[in-house]
Amino acid sequence: MREYAAAHEIAVTETTAFGTRYTTEGVLDTPDGRRPMVRTVWFIEGNEETPRFVTAYPLERSAG
Repeated sequence: MREYAAAHEIAVTETTAFGTRYTTEGVLDTPDGRRPMVRTVWFIEGNEETPRFVTAYPLERSAG
């Protein structure tokens, strides 16, 4: 997942009382050749520097 996050721009940054949440979106290359659009969420707690992976889920592709 770290390679995925490094290859995609941050779509949303949100600051909370607990730290900062970063959301990325983009195509994820899979071993079987599929390329789903995926959203990942990362979090950096207030006094830390290293992001922690929180979740990932597929996005629907737009028609057209």
